[in-house]
Amino acid sequence: MPLLLPRRSASEGTLPDRAWDWDAQADIGEGEAPDTNINTTTYRAWRLAADLLHDLRSGLVKAWADQADGLITFATLFSAIVTAFIIESYKNLKPDTQLLTFELLRNILTQADEAASVVYDQSDFTPAPTDIILNSLLFASLLCSILAAAIGILYKEWLREYAYNTPVDPRERARVLRHRCQGMETWQMQAVISGISLLLQLGVAFFIVGIVFFALPLHPVVSFVVNVLIGIWVALWLGAAICPMFHNQCPFRSPLARILHAMIFSLWQLLRVLLRRPTHPTSHARTLDVQEGREVRLAQDALDRDALFVVFNAHWGDPILVRLYPCIEELPRNEASVLIRQLCTPARCVPASDYGDVLSGHGAARDQGVMGLVNLWKRIEQAGSHGNSTRPVSISNSRASDVAVAELTGKGVAQRPHHSRGTTYVEGGHTV
Repeated sequence: MPLLLPRRSASEGTLPDRAWDWDAQADIGEGEAPDTNINTTTYRAWRLAADLLHDLRSGLVKAWADQADGLITFATLFSAIVTAFIIESYKNLKPDTQLLTFELLRNILTQADEAASVVYDQSDFTPAPTDIILNSLLFASLLCSILAAAIGILYKEWLREYAYNTPVDPRERARVLRHRCQGMETWQMQAVISGISLLLQLGVAFFIVGIVFFALPLHPVVSFVVNVLIGIWVALWLGAAICPMFHNQCPFRSPLARILHAMIFSLWQLLRVLLRRPTHPTSHARTLDVQEGREVRLAQDALDRDALFVVFNAHWGDPILVRLYPCIEELPRNEASVLIRQLCTPARCVPASDYGDVLSGHGAARDQGVMGLVNLWKRIEQAGSHGNSTRPVSISNSRASDVAVAELTGKGVAQRPHHSRGTTYVEGGHTV
């Protein structure tokens, strides 16, 4: 069901008092008509709530399912590769029957008179230590891959049950969906998919170490090339897992990175306890998410501005951007000034007309978006609702446009007021 958006007034373009204003008598859908004793508006409200609740979780469930599909596909292909190596390597764990036959025939030909006494005892055969290690690693890798694929299949079945066989009544459906969602949170479904990924990475690690032993008996050049390439891959793998611990914006997060961060945090806390040093609660973050939360709070104003800038640029010209003006009004005044200055580019104004002229009423805009932002800035300037250190103490209404120009362009107001007491103006970005 599509999301019901608030209706606008046709005359003024403003939102009505009743935000969720829909026709209560509209058709509910065939087979969904509620009992005559149930309020129709309430029924539709619960149906909307159930749909929104389903959509809220369905995106994450679909992402988990897609990730499980990818892991299962990789596990299947990886198992086939490991199996091919096992077929070649496991032969070294038992006597070679062809070699045994060759030795017997050679003894028979060279010592025909003593052929009856030629006996080859298979119990004397002992595999080489490298062969034992190689096969152990390859079989461990194959088992990790198969287990990951099996758990992935079960995981997909668990995800399918989230939206399967839900009640028709919207209120009951909302209850059931929330009940199942709480179960997914309690039983850590996110941790399960992370465990599948870690199991596959462990299998790949076993396989790579096995390749090193597999290449040892070969030509030294082949062994050297294999070892160099494997060393580069291991450095990249571990580096990608360690980078998020030192730079929280690093996008290389993974279950392995979270585990390494938790281990280092635990060791750090244990070391401080052994050294009897006080533990500061904010010295080190327990998890990557906590560390990210701290950095986001420190740069929250700049992030708000950048987020709005990206949204406005991507959807420039869409009338729905008017609904985002309250977000700009809530920004600190300096951040709002930077944002509007970034959005009101000269390309969006009439040629030979700077947006500062548009702001002061001496120019024109190429579209309504610039004029809307200009009017918004004037409203912010006159309302004076976001004070900070760079904000004038008081501004006369007659000079509001000029001050706004100075704020946005970074230039001082050309004319100073003569004998104007109590009027503050901006020059060069500073309050005078």
